[in-house]
Amino acid sequence: MTEGGAKLIASAKRSFGMRGDARRCVACGLSLVAALSNACGARSRDSSPRSGAAGNESETDSGAMAADSGAMAADSGAMAADSGAIAADSGAIALDAGMPSPCVGETARGPSLSVTGTIRGAGVDAALNATGLVTTFVGPGGSASSPYLQSFERGHDAAGKLVDEFGFAVPSDVVTASFSGWAGATAAEVGSYRSQGCTGFAFEMAFPIPDGTVCPAPYAPCGPQCEPVGELAICQPARRKRRYRASREAPCIPSGVAGEGEWLLDLTSVCAQPISDTLIRFKTHGHLHATLINEADASDSVEVNLDF
Repeated sequence: MTEGGAKLIASAKRSFGMRGDARRCVACGLSLVAALSNACGARSRDSSPRSGAAGNESETDSGAMAADSGAMAADSGAMAADSGAIAADSGAIALDAGMPSPCVGETARGPSLSVTGTIRGAGVDAALNATGLVTTFVGPGGSASSPYLQSFERGHDAAGKLVDEFGFAVPSDVVTASFSGWAGATAAEVGSYRSQGCTGFAFEMAFPIPDGTVCPAPYAPCGPQCEPVGELAICQPARRKRRYRASREAPCIPSGVAGEGEWLLDLTSVCAQPISDTLIRFKTHGHLHATLINEADASDSVEVNLDF
């Protein structure tokens, strides 16, 4: 085989081994095949039958050319495989580019989002019911201490009626329960916000009225097992309650009660969605984790984990 042919094949191997633009590789491959064909054709015309050493040289060159052609075919197969890989990679890029934004379609879903999650602790295992809790991102101007707020409040069903917020595994005798509050944020941006501003949360469970409860007075003050009702503050037996909270210390709490508990708000997406005549300018997705402390027993707490 001629020195020029050998150089062309070497160049082919280097070109086909590259991972670049597939069309460029194919074009250079076709040009190379045409060049090889011309070189081989010239070699055939120059290699008319000769005797002795010349004939042996012709056979040797033909075998080398066949071997090189086999190598080129193998390299072409590698190029085909590489081209397939490139096509696959291109498909992956197109798929990523076509992924929907988390903000697409948010306007149609209204200002609030449903929340899922659990509240658990020693003797408490509760899971949120469907639409039991909703959340709204408010601001700027949500509060004097924090420009933005992620608020959580009780949800309603399609008929506008309040929904039972929780299903309880423990305790089994809960009559009603509620969770509400706000987490402050310094900006309408993706990020984590820990116990920001004069905000906080409360979780309360109410239990059946104990049998035989008698109020010590007809009117307030009513005593620990009763509560005043109506304008006349008539004393009636009250449900036993257990309340957990997380809040910040003074000056957030005018009474000077020490703050307790903590919370972390993680915003994973923030979508612009202004609603006229409101402080609602954005819709957010994310997670809230909070530790709430029993108001009557500081050694008792619950962990709140909510997704929205």
